[in-house]
Parts: sequence; structure tokens; C-alpha cells
Amino acid sequence: MYISEFVKSQSTTLDTVKFYIKNGLLTPEKDGSWYVFGEQDADDFQNIIELKKLGFSIKAIKRIKELHSTSCSTDEQWTENLSIVTDELADIDSNIVKLMSRKAKLNKIRTELKEKLRR
Repeated sequence: MYISEFVKSQSTTLDTVKFYIKNGLLTPEKDGSWYVFGEQDADDFQNIIELKKLGFSIKAIKRIKELHSTSCSTDEQWTENLSIVTDELADIDSNIVKLMSRKAKLNKIRTELKEKLRR
């Protein structure tokens, strides 16, 4: 199927598909200047969406896809994927610390504002 059909079948946008092609996450065949998408492309797209929902960066998704293509079901793939997941968890932990600090500051401001309104 051509790109317009693929976009419709995946309930996405043309810009999203072009972005994933540009970044090497989708690799459809070419018929002249036209992209032709098959079942594997649809599977790849769904995998990208699932990884995005988990919060993975484009760089991480690209690495995961590359490992799947070159080292599928090997210790190398699992070790690299473990490293990627560990890095993502570290980023989450860092963001939690930042959010907790922000929350504490906002709670303090809210308390101060409530006190001012009681006067």
C-alpha cells in the first residue's frame, strides 16, 4: 500500500510516518519515488507506538530496532536492551525527584496563599 493508505490504516499522520522514515525507524520499499508499505512496516509502526507509549526516545527505539535486526534473541541484544531500559528508568527517577521538588514548592506557595486569604 502507498503512504496515504498506510497513514489511514494506522490512524496516524503523514508527518509522523515521514518522521519515522527520515529517522530510519520505518523502512518501506520504494517504487520510483513512492513508498510502498507492507505488513512488516505495519508491525514496525505498532512496535514504535508501543515503545513511544513507554516513553522511549527516538534514539532508543532506533537502537532497539537495530539490535532486533542484527542480534535478535542473543545475549548481545538482551544486554543492550537491559542497558537501554536501565537508562530510561534512571531518567524516570531523575524526573520524579524534580517533580517532587516542584510539588513541594508549589504546596508551600499554596499554603502561603491560603494563609493570606484567611487574613
